[in-house]
Amino acid sequence: MNRAIPIIILSLIASLCVSAQEIDCIDSTKFYSKEPLNLSSLKYTTQNAEIIGLGESTHNAGTTFDAKAKVIKYLHDSLGYNILVFESGLFDCEYANELMKKGDTQVQTLLNGVFSLWWTREVSDLFRYVISTQKTSNPIKFAGMDIQSLRYSDKFLDSVLKQFVIGLNKKYKTNITISKDFSKSLQKAIKYSNTFAKLPIKDTIILYKTFTQIIKSIDTISDSDAPELQFWKMLCQNLITDYRRQYYKKIQIRDSMMAENISYLKSRYKERMMIWSASIHLSKDYASINDKAYSSPTTGYYLKKTYHDKYYFIAFTPHHGRGGVKDKGLFSYKFDVATNGSIEDYISKTYNCDFALLPVSYINFDDEKYKHIKKTKFFWRKEIAMNIPEICDAVFYIKEMHAPDYSSN
Repeated sequence: MNRAIPIIILSLIASLCVSAQEIDCIDSTKFYSKEPLNLSSLKYTTQNAEIIGLGESTHNAGTTFDAKAKVIKYLHDSLGYNILVFESGLFDCEYANELMKKGDTQVQTLLNGVFSLWWTREVSDLFRYVISTQKTSNPIKFAGMDIQSLRYSDKFLDSVLKQFVIGLNKKYKTNITISKDFSKSLQKAIKYSNTFAKLPIKDTIILYKTFTQIIKSIDTISDSDAPELQFWKMLCQNLITDYRRQYYKKIQIRDSMMAENISYLKSRYKERMMIWSASIHLSKDYASINDKAYSSPTTGYYLKKTYHDKYYFIAFTPHHGRGGVKDKGLFSYKFDVATNGSIEDYISKTYNCDFALLPVSYINFDDEKYKHIKKTKFFWRKEIAMNIPEICDAVFYIKEMHAPDYSSN
């Protein structure tokens, strides 16, 4: 008997197994059922990953929200990812998480910690799942990565900060003072946070003086690495960065600070993390995009530089569809139909499925067969030319996009 035959058979079996893991093809019935998705390709391609970024091409892409929620459930249930980080305020999400830990089961409690553009049925369903995990052995911890201030900051930051300073002064004999002028400037900074207006210089001086006093005081404490102290140190740095970014618009200090926040959270929790944010922030590198709008380093760039293959980014993208506040009408917009040479067109023609998760590493883009794939709708709703492997590690393909459901949450 020819001994080469068993070897050939084993090789064929191995190649079939690899090919079976290349892509998770999902039909609409399975996607929209209550059954969890089995995304086996992630199990094999994220073995080294500690941080997984889940991007969205626009902030009004409802089907993407549904898909991201399903990926999060899989990552938590099957792969042990227990930290969910949103592109929302560091303080706001921390406050929401503390309320949830104390037994608050209202979905609105978590919604209040994030930007209102995510106050949708899709995200609400995800937050119900997050809340349901609190009574399990692996509860999801909820956190924010953004420098901007939202509702909880507006209502509670000043009073909570004062309580922290009083405790710090008492326990460590520091001498930090919170003046009435500081409180007024802080409230003004919170109101300016989500606008394009510059905080008046007078207010920036008042805030900087107190924030730096808090930071320096924490640095002098022997147990300055304590979680509570580190949180307030990071928050002070975030608040400074937030009002400064309107003075340094050409430098994307928001992205670099968000990367620092993620590193802080990773060090604090020491668990696997999932990040919900826009693809424009999470992409690994813009270098291949010939457009000045994509020239500044991203949060994903800093994460890749720090964590290497421990950072894994999934870009969610549609073949065609609608986005906006609703599918039709004044506040609706169109995602153009994918054209030849796009990753969306390639997945559509090759696999012919409603949804798909394709690890980019399974495509040899240097091969003549795939060299034509040079564009995608990862950012916004029109195709842009780019080197896809430099941008992401996997593509979650959506055949038809729909706008989010804002009618109820």
